[in-house]
Amino acid sequence: MISRTTCEFALTTANVQAFLRVIRRGETNQTPDAYRMINGGALIQDMRRHPYDGLPSPPGRATGAYQFLGTTWAGIKVQLDLYDFSPASQDLGAVGLIQGRGALEDVIAGRFDTAVAKLRKEWTSLPGASENNSAWTLEKARALYQSYGGLFAENSPVVDSVQQPPPFTEHEQRSNPMPAPLLLALAPMLAELIPQIAKLFSSGSEVSTRNVAAVEAVAKTVVTATNSANVQEAIERMQADPAVRDQVQKAVVTDPIIMGLLEVGGGVAKAREAGERMQQAEKSFLWNPLFWMSIILLPLASYVVFAAVTGGHAQAPWWVGAGVSAEAKVGIISSVISLIIGGICGIWFGTSYGSQKKDERAANQ
Repeated sequence: MISRTTCEFALTTANVQAFLRVIRRGETNQTPDAYRMINGGALIQDMRRHPYDGLPSPPGRATGAYQFLGTTWAGIKVQLDLYDFSPASQDLGAVGLIQGRGALEDVIAGRFDTAVAKLRKEWTSLPGASENNSAWTLEKARALYQSYGGLFAENSPVVDSVQQPPPFTEHEQRSNPMPAPLLLALAPMLAELIPQIAKLFSSGSEVSTRNVAAVEAVAKTVVTATNSANVQEAIERMQADPAVRDQVQKAVVTDPIIMGLLEVGGGVAKAREAGERMQQAEKSFLWNPLFWMSIILLPLASYVVFAAVTGGHAQAPWWVGAGVSAEAKVGIISSVISLIIGGICGIWFGTSYGSQKKDERAANQ
């Protein structure tokens, strides 16, 4: 399944950007004109659409930096909602084809040789493919990949076939987390399945550090809750079974560590810090909004109690109240004391004890 969200995120990673350069080396070139190039060297001027959109070859010549056939582009543009043939759309379309061949995780993780092997049928100019120039070797492709910032997975094997056994047993997969880039690539899919965690992966100045920690925490919980070997398997189970998805959502939002990450504005700790700063500030308590809130609520409580106690006869003034029975007096007074006085106490003292216990649980985790 090709996902635009996943492809857009993958494009932000250095390994994907570098791998696209490797593809371009065999298909066109590294200049901006590559995006306008028709097979044979001519350049298109109109980037609003593929010049042979939907047409078979011939006459549908391959066009663009990654040499999309007209029929190939017609399919990928629908799957990714691409409305033009701009460089950005072409890059996204190329990543979509990589994902369609099941090689996107390999590219992100730096399993370069494995990715090349899987994509030889998509881009026949890749080293070892049917139309490859013998001078364009796998060693040269690796060197180009590195020159554009691509990183190799640790101990990444050289492979000549996609029919390879998994690198880890199921037990090893459970004890060895996925590389951070791969986890981040799966983050949008996790956010779609668990909307409560979407804000953890939003953009911002602390994205790199915060997102890796957040994804690792969520991934661990998701894998455990679904009894899966890895995050990808867990996602597949959630997509296939709504009951599993609901179970995972509950597990995620109740996990103490994730609860701390989800708290708005820094959570209880930040709120407590703000309260301490307010109490220690040079300004008097008159600047404290809680003081004025109490000033408003206390007279209201006093008035309601006074009206209920004194308004026991039909001739009572309108501002006191008339015809209030003894039972009503008791009920009104009890409600006022419970709601208003209790509200004031809650505002000033909060639930510091419960918050403290929550913090202790999260710290222990």
